[in-house]
Amino acid sequence: MNTIDTLDDTPFMSAVKPPSLWKRIRSSWRKKEPKQPSSDPASYSPCNPEERLGAYRMLLEDARSIHVFRNGTAVHSGDAMSESEAVDIMRTWGPVEVGTPSGDFHVAAVESPVAGFAVRYQHPQIVSFAPSSEYALDCSKALAGSMIRLSRDMDSRDLHVVARSKQDG
Repeated sequence: MNTIDTLDDTPFMSAVKPPSLWKRIRSSWRKKEPKQPSSDPASYSPCNPEERLGAYRMLLEDARSIHVFRNGTAVHSGDAMSESEAVDIMRTWGPVEVGTPSGDFHVAAVESPVAGFAVRYQHPQIVSFAPSSEYALDCSKALAGSMIRLSRDMDSRDLHVVARSKQDG
C-alpha cells in the first residue's frame, strides 16, 4: 500500500467563505443547459477537412488519391494510394528541419480555381494549401509559407488523416 491509498477521504477545507444560502438557492434555479455529447477528439481538425479536400481536388486535377491530414497538409498521388502509404510518406518526409532541404518550401499565391496560398516541399507528393480566408492574398508569401510549413510539421508528428479522396480512372 502506498501513501496515497492510506489517506482518508476528508475533504480539504479552504479558507474561502462558503457561498451564502441565497447564492446556493439562486444557482439551483438557473436553467441548466443539457450536456452536449462530446465529440471524438480524433476527428478534430482546425481546418474544415471536406472544404480543404474540395480545394485540393480543384488544384490537383490529375491526382487520383488525396489524403488530407488534421492541419490541412495533403499527400497526393496519380496512382491509387492507401492511407498507410500516405502516413508513411508524411512520417518520413514531413518533419521540418530548418537549414536542410526538408525545411525548404515554395509558395505560390493562387487566384484560380481557388484563391489562397499553395505550398510545395522537397517531396513532390506533399503539398499544402491555405484558402484566402486564412491568409489575405496581400500577406507576405514568406510569412504565409512559414505558417503553412508549421502545419505540415505538426501533421508529420500527429499523422492523422481526416479526409481522403480516391478517384477511379
